[in-house]
Amino acid sequence: MPYAVLTIFLSIGLTSNGGAEGIQELFTADWDKIADPQLWVRAASQIFFSLSVCYGGIIAFSSYNPRSHNFLRDSVIVATVNRE
Repeated sequence: MPYAVLTIFLSIGLTSNGGAEGIQELFTADWDKIADPQLWVRAASQIFFSLSVCYGGIIAFSSYNPRSHNFLRDSVIVATVNRE
């Protein structure tokens, strides 16, 4: 079901005005902006925001884990996957 919904959203987006240009912009890197430190500050704040939103759920789910569970590995995985 999720693949069907994503396919529908993609087809709607591509048929909209400027949809193809938007997809092209998504996959085109602006290398001048990569060197901007403010961009990296915003990216780091986005990671912390994403982690803070889920903090209550992380606390709730952590109560079901054994004491020997590797929490550091899990937080690195969340931060890596959430880098967009």
